[in-house]
Amino acid sequence: MAKQLNPKDNTTRQELLKVGIELFGKYGYRSVTTKSINEYSGISSALVAYHFGNKENYYHEVFKAITDELISWFQVITPTDLSAMSELELKQQIERSVTHFFDWMFSEHGTCGTYIFFREMVSQEHPQTQFEASRAVAFITPLFVNLFDAYYKKINKPEVNAAFIWIMLVSLAQNISLHVNAPEEARQAFQHAEIQKNILDLILNKYK
Repeated sequence: MAKQLNPKDNTTRQELLKVGIELFGKYGYRSVTTKSINEYSGISSALVAYHFGNKENYYHEVFKAITDELISWFQVITPTDLSAMSELELKQQIERSVTHFFDWMFSEHGTCGTYIFFREMVSQEHPQTQFEASRAVAFITPLFVNLFDAYYKKINKPEVNAAFIWIMLVSLAQNISLHVNAPEEARQAFQHAEIQKNILDLILNKYK
């Protein structure tokens, strides 16, 4: 039975975006229909049309919502001046940033949102999402690469490729997102594999 919601209420739109992240993340663009949205959420299919017009626009707005949430999530760890930080401060900043990274991956929208993001980056099925993807990459990539670079220079290891360390972290994120549809036992095992601890140890200690 459809929920009785005020179509003009922005809460309805936000609820549909949340549902879209979950459904597109778990089942992919082609498998999601207005009927499945209604069955999953109880929100009338007519409200999807009211707020987004059609499925393509709905998907684009979901992707934009993921980008906005992703950028907002990482804005809180943006350091002010890396060059003024001591080795200890840089190390602590890396620990905070990588922890925040993993907190995102296991957050309410993190895994599904990341899966949608990477799938779209690879397939490029929906060109209108590419601006949003570029916006996220342009914000988050320098944040981590510059931080890693500052740390390795501070410990006199400028030869370490900070971009490669970031690519390694991103690749790990992609693998985590692939577990969105894995059986519960597999997802639990993945979460308890001490990935965060091991990746931090690799970033901070391997090249010392």
